[in-house]
Amino acid sequence: MPYSIVEAFAAGTPVIGTNIGGIPELVIEGETGFICDPDSSPSLTEAIIRGLAAFNDEARYASLQANCRAYVLERCSQGKYMKELTALYKELIDSKKGN
Repeated sequence: MPYSIVEAFAAGTPVIGTNIGGIPELVIEGETGFICDPDSSPSLTEAIIRGLAAFNDEARYASLQANCRAYVLERCSQGKYMKELTALYKELIDSKKGN
């Protein structure tokens, strides 16, 4: 997971990300940021233009910011992380007991 994107979201900052790896799972076009194609200056330019248009629309930008913060609160909380980690450890321990 690209942690710099999660950190930006936690600060309420939408991002421009490339359409590779885990980035598209985080950056949802027009909701938490803007996507561009890798190695494509025209695509990056278009994403920047879409981002600037959103930034200049106060209500739209506030919505993007809220979506970014909500993403982090819903999916990246410490409690959620600990529950998932504990469940993983329990699953691994249980699988070893069965051997």
